[in-house]
Amino acid sequence: MADVEEGGARLMLRAVGHRAPLERAAVGGEGHLEDAVAALERDVLILVLIVVELREHVRSSGLISLGLCEPTARRFFLPCPLCLGLPYLKWIGRCRAYSFWDRARAMSPDLATLIDAIYAGSMEDPPWDRFLKLLAEATASSYATLHLRFPNERRRGIMLNSKVHPSGMDSFERVDRDTDPFRTLPDRKAVILSELLPGKELERHPYYRDHLQKLGLIDLLAINIVDPKSGLRVFLRCARVEGEGRFGAAQRELFETLEPRMRVALRSYAGSVLTGYQRDVHDEVTRSLAIGSIVLNRERHVLLANQFAQAIVDGRDGLFVAHETLHCVDRDSERRFERACEALLAGEEPRQRTLIARGRADGGFWSLQLRAVDREVLVDEDHAAAIIVLLKGGIQRVVPPAFLIDVFGFTAREAELVSALAGGMSIKEAAVAMSISEGTARVHLRSIFAKADVERQSQLVALVLAHANAVW
Repeated sequence: MADVEEGGARLMLRAVGHRAPLERAAVGGEGHLEDAVAALERDVLILVLIVVELREHVRSSGLISLGLCEPTARRFFLPCPLCLGLPYLKWIGRCRAYSFWDRARAMSPDLATLIDAIYAGSMEDPPWDRFLKLLAEATASSYATLHLRFPNERRRGIMLNSKVHPSGMDSFERVDRDTDPFRTLPDRKAVILSELLPGKELERHPYYRDHLQKLGLIDLLAINIVDPKSGLRVFLRCARVEGEGRFGAAQRELFETLEPRMRVALRSYAGSVLTGYQRDVHDEVTRSLAIGSIVLNRERHVLLANQFAQAIVDGRDGLFVAHETLHCVDRDSERRFERACEALLAGEEPRQRTLIARGRADGGFWSLQLRAVDREVLVDEDHAAAIIVLLKGGIQRVVPPAFLIDVFGFTAREAELVSALAGGMSIKEAAVAMSISEGTARVHLRSIFAKADVERQSQLVALVLAHANAVW
């Protein structure tokens, strides 16, 4: 990818793969930038995101970037700043050029492949599977393991292995922390077990005797990596068996070379996990409340829809999508919807509109709430959220049991019974539908009355429907 702002103020380059070709970009009148691009074409490694500005160095999407201002030399060697783990630098005003040692030239293809696997691994399922296999090969180890631990200590971590051990490498997860010699290991520092516990001290240690020896392992290489923002932790280990010898300085240096890249990849993985978790929670909450949510861009193209809304538009039940654009089935409703969207996009007040969309298959209507998204656009407008559409049934008699559990605290069976009664069934019909006796249904009903603070079935149904069909 190459991008040049008008006036030659900024150059953005992205490359993937060892010695990957870059698209050339001409920056008006700045010859030193052409030299920088030429050097990048020879020496760039992976995931390069470089922003060159004339006045200020900036950070973009959490990745390290590099600024050049007022050069004093003709040639710059700019290997990937992510790979070098360069410090974050900020340049204000007119500054002299900053040049870096061309370490990328000396980097072996094997190391470049490992680094590539680290960044790609954060998007794999399971994560870092290929990286662990390459790491075991690069360190001449029988096993490479990655233990991913979450901030919540009660949540089981994820144990990933380069290959399955016959006795189960997941026993790493069951090690008594009091006997684990790596428990106080400083973050970002690689340690070899045979150096930490030399000679007979290793053989006498309970960690070796109760754990490693049973697995047939003779030495471990370890490093701990933490993402401070999310609290995610990675315990990276390589293990050797009898006949492979002890680890040495070369393997320790490799681990410490990979650590800053692994930290960046962990931040990327943590962000995707958090985003996915938040999306799942949002989808579950809106689905349980029978609320649809749709995100539109400025062209009314659908960017995102939860399961409830997706089912509605797929069935053309009052709403549908044509050429990526959201429409109402009913013509009058479509005109009102268009006007409301235009007003929100034009910045008119109020920034929240409610309207009715008729045309449902059951003869009812959808109550729509349109909300403008007023925030800085950090992506191109085609992918930027402009309007959020929330929808729920205007007249709803089918009340989801999950909604009743959330709002009233009913048990699952009680919620199922109340949902049937709210849908128009008698207590006898509901009992038959639930495959229980009428007597059992009435026992449930007494408990339901107590929780809802009502005395009659008609009061219960009215209360439930009032909650389910509450105005926005």
